[in-house]
Amino acid sequence: MYLGINEELFCIQEGAKAHVDTPITFRQGVLYMDEEIGHWKDGGLDYTNIEWFDTWLLENDNYKRLFPEEKGMLVFRPRRRAKNYDEKNPYGNAMKNAANLNNTYLMIRNGESLYRVFSENIVILPRLFPLKKELQTLLDEMLEAQKNDYGYEKERKEKKFEDQMYEYKKRAVLMQGLIDRSEVFHPLPCKINIFDMEASKDMVNFIYDDEATLPSGRLSFKEWSKNLNSTITHGSRIMLTGEYEGGRKNYGDRIFYECNEYSLPQLPSAGIYEVEVYKEKKQYWHEEKAYVKIKDQVLLIREEEYTTYKNTLEDHGYGHDGFFLTSQQKSTMIPVKCKRYLCEKTIEKLTILYNPKDTVNHGSSGWGDYDPHERKKRIRWEILQDDFFVLHWDRLSIDDVDFYLTSRVDRPNYLDMMPVLITVKEHLQEEKEKEAPFIQFLIGALMPKLPELSEQEVETRVVKSVDWWKEKNMIKRSIDKDDVLAIRMIQKRVCSKNYEKLDWAI
Repeated sequence: MYLGINEELFCIQEGAKAHVDTPITFRQGVLYMDEEIGHWKDGGLDYTNIEWFDTWLLENDNYKRLFPEEKGMLVFRPRRRAKNYDEKNPYGNAMKNAANLNNTYLMIRNGESLYRVFSENIVILPRLFPLKKELQTLLDEMLEAQKNDYGYEKERKEKKFEDQMYEYKKRAVLMQGLIDRSEVFHPLPCKINIFDMEASKDMVNFIYDDEATLPSGRLSFKEWSKNLNSTITHGSRIMLTGEYEGGRKNYGDRIFYECNEYSLPQLPSAGIYEVEVYKEKKQYWHEEKAYVKIKDQVLLIREEEYTTYKNTLEDHGYGHDGFFLTSQQKSTMIPVKCKRYLCEKTIEKLTILYNPKDTVNHGSSGWGDYDPHERKKRIRWEILQDDFFVLHWDRLSIDDVDFYLTSRVDRPNYLDMMPVLITVKEHLQEEKEKEAPFIQFLIGALMPKLPELSEQEVETRVVKSVDWWKEKNMIKRSIDKDDVLAIRMIQKRVCSKNYEKLDWAI
């Protein structure tokens, strides 16, 4: 470890070195290359794309964002989670992911110079150096075991402490070796010994960025999207990303259209859709003894008698009609005649209408006579509030999207999160660009009518009124839905003498 045997050092960029007195900073946390890039297509970056990550570091000086200190070291691994390579051989899939999950790379910055170090001799996880209380906790556990435990349990706890200490010592030896034998951190003011921090305290800095951090005051991405989508109802507008895990077959039961697994139409493409509540009638059976519970529901006239079995076995999940009972079990039971009622209830489902633009075949005059043509009518498709590819468009803001795009806490979920957020941001910006001329026209038209207000105050009123107009009705709408009506209603609201007392509730 110290000598760097079987170690590869690659210079990503050469440039001016940091000042000789700049301390060397070691960051505790382990970062993941695929998460930093955030490219979700094809499952994201893997161990074969390390040069891609090098290039990304230099683009727009991304390395300065990850390495804010002018001299220091960061630990990277290709991936936090395994990648699905669609290997028919599970062994081949596991071999590829071994490199994704075990390979450890050290990224070193010295001023404008950037290096990547790879060593087969070490795997760094979960962090480069211990938490502030970690070693003391392990030591306390070992001392407690020596005092109270015996035999195997005592040996297990002692070995756990020794193994953990050994791993951290190896990492310290590696860091010291890089300082002593390589020039990646040069120039140095004097000899640095990280094992003697009293002598080197002004020359080495350890950042505990893997410790518990202060909360941002925001929900996690999953909680935020769940809360956002819980408000979806009839008339809401939603954003679909078009990223569907598993393809059409996983969502075939969502289509309100008669087709089989071989004729499933394409799923909705990315875009904004209007939600409709579709009422579907479902029929089901109830026994006579349950009549009191379901009397408020619509009961069909049909009644049928069937044989049920009464026994304590009912309490253990066996079917009332005996379909799940053996003949031996049936012989110990008492057959009883019981009436069933065929009931009907209405289930409300959230749906959208879309046209997949596929080719349909309709028989025109008999068997075998078809008229292939492009689909003209829209089909109905069910959406669920917890779908990862759905976000409630009417409750979205660019500020929220930007926050979650850069949220480090949510970064492990980038494969689900990034396609949604990037698609949403593109459409939000597009809508803002379309609205900008409309808003500027209103500001220019209303300024003479409101001489007591500044241009900024008029703009604030207009923007607020535009949002109100889009969301005031049950069926949400964009400005271009009816711009003449929008101009008339927004002007009236902005110029209202009781503007401050208006009800803005949506």
